[in-house]
Amino acid sequence: MILLRHGQSEFNVAFSATRVDPGIPDPRLTEEGRRQARVAAQALAAHPVERLIASPYTRALETAEIVAGELG
Repeated sequence: MILLRHGQSEFNVAFSATRVDPGIPDPRLTEEGRRQARVAAQALAAHPVERLIASPYTRALETAEIVAGELG
């Protein structure tokens, strides 16, 4: 089992800047988060990944979609 955290989200950017919860209920990935997901997929390419399971949050689904696309 390999666990992968989602890429950077809009929440992460706002919270890092202010240290205050920005109240974004289901944030999307940033461009940096999408880049991070592609890099993670490249690292996973060396492993026999058979299945991806993601939470229903947008940031997790976006990350899984990018990884799945990269891994084919």
